[in-house]
Amino acid sequence: MQVETAFREAAQMARYAIRALDENPNLPEFRRWFGAGPVAPVRRNLVHIADYLARQRPAQIACNSPSMCPRGRYAYTMNASGSMGFCELFFRARSDGWDSRAGIVIHEVSHAAARTRDVAYSIRGAAVLAKDDPASAANNADNYEYFVESLRR
Repeated sequence: MQVETAFREAAQMARYAIRALDENPNLPEFRRWFGAGPVAPVRRNLVHIADYLARQRPAQIACNSPSMCPRGRYAYTMNASGSMGFCELFFRARSDGWDSRAGIVIHEVSHAAARTRDVAYSIRGAAVLAKDDPASAANNADNYEYFVESLRR
């Protein structure tokens, strides 16, 4: 139930982020999470994320797999098989704010839908990446998570 609720909320958040970016490409939240980089590639990835969330679910969803959920992991995506897993930290996460369950879903779906990577983790890591390397920020899953979460505040 928590996983499906998080997917629905993530879909709403992704759609809202696209609308907000269309209305104001100079959003301060965009600059915080993507730096001085161009809006178009980020918007395109957000559309891929929103489309995925609207049309499908992972081929397989696992919960609390001991071998795939080492300490500190919220979730994971296996692009080759199309599966996602959600770990104990996901189920303990808040429903809003930073590192929310819906934000974690955005992060994981960005891997599947937009082929993002994990270049930097954490709020601080994503913010530094945006400032120092906007091109990498546009390909980093945490930057998408924190961008959509920052619009929800």
